[in-house]
Amino acid sequence: MGLGARAPRPRERTPSTTVSEDLNQLNESGMPEDSAVEVETDQAPESESTEQVVLDPIDAVRSGWRDVWQLPALLVAGGLLMLGAAYAIATKPKPDLSPTIHAANRLIEGEQYEEAIELLNTEVYPWVGQPDTPDEARAAYHLAKARSIYYGQRKLSLSDERNHVAVLREYEEARRVGAVLEARDLAALASTHIARDQIPLALQEAREIPESKRYLRDAVYQRAVESLLDRPVPESEQAMAIIAELLIDPKLPTDQRVWALLKQGQVQLAAGQPDLVVTRILREIPRLDGAAKFDRSKLHLLLAQSYVQLGAIPQADEQVRIARRFSASGDPHYAQILLMKAIVEDEQGHTRQARDLYDEIVTNHANSDALPLAMLGLGETEAVLGEPVLSIDAYTTLVDQYDRLGIESYPSRRQVLD
Repeated sequence: MGLGARAPRPRERTPSTTVSEDLNQLNESGMPEDSAVEVETDQAPESESTEQVVLDPIDAVRSGWRDVWQLPALLVAGGLLMLGAAYAIATKPKPDLSPTIHAANRLIEGEQYEEAIELLNTEVYPWVGQPDTPDEARAAYHLAKARSIYYGQRKLSLSDERNHVAVLREYEEARRVGAVLEARDLAALASTHIARDQIPLALQEAREIPESKRYLRDAVYQRAVESLLDRPVPESEQAMAIIAELLIDPKLPTDQRVWALLKQGQVQLAAGQPDLVVTRILREIPRLDGAAKFDRSKLHLLLAQSYVQLGAIPQADEQVRIARRFSASGDPHYAQILLMKAIVEDEQGHTRQARDLYDEIVTNHANSDALPLAMLGLGETEAVLGEPVLSIDAYTTLVDQYDRLGIESYPSRRQVLD
């Protein structure tokens, strides 16, 4: 609807008419394309009265926007506000947009994203499409809108496709009118691509992040790798290519190098290539003098796991001792260290020591991912030590809690039942 245009008369609404159709009528009558939004409502049952009801769709939009905000899509709330705002103030004289956009940016910095979206939609959006609006103001508007939707969704722990599309659209519009994206915008754009499983596009944006803000770039690479591996069928080849790109970077920070080595080693270990893990980590460890003990302990744990796969139990024992020395009981991976030590003791014929370690995990680390194998090991070692009742108790508990434990692969349900 152009500035000063007369608002369309509300049409008569029958029970079979959806709010979405009302909004489409407004769009067809001249509303900006950007303000189109889908709103679904159930059609009235045929048994209800067919009496016609007059309803102003703009009033319907205004009256329900705060409820819509609670839905998993910031875009819906923003889109509804766009419609209401454009209709309500179409006849007002054009304001200076800069102070309002600055105010919206202050709201964004204060994590008041809902308020920022409302301000942008009601006080800036209706003027953005006007021919005499400077590109600088357009760019600032689209950047603020993209940030408010992206960070607002993240604050609410949402991941809605409509919001992802809105973020990409706003950044694209900002670039189109000459905006230069900051490092945080490139990271947000890349993260949005990851959420939509567009990994190559995400990496393309991440590579534009300057070295001074490389922590943002590294975080994008991490999210991309995690996204590729955290799937029913991991995309290991693509993930390994990204990891390799990280590891050849001589400026890669030590903590990021440790993370990349761990991910690479875990993929190789899962693929039955423990020899590659041992070779790579032994070569890299001397270069990691500045690594935190916490990180070093995880590398030595991975080495121990690899040596066990290779059947090199003495070497595994040495590595798990180092891992334990560099770690503490409160570390997230500490239970895995105890589990590996128990396996090593068991392999060396030290059944009682292994049993005690399995029991420590079951007793003190019941929420760890080491619990299923620890319960299995406890049942086996109790049986070897002549404690059939305790052995059966351990097996029974594992069987009863198998589904609750969320075991993904090992031990399998068949292995537990056997």
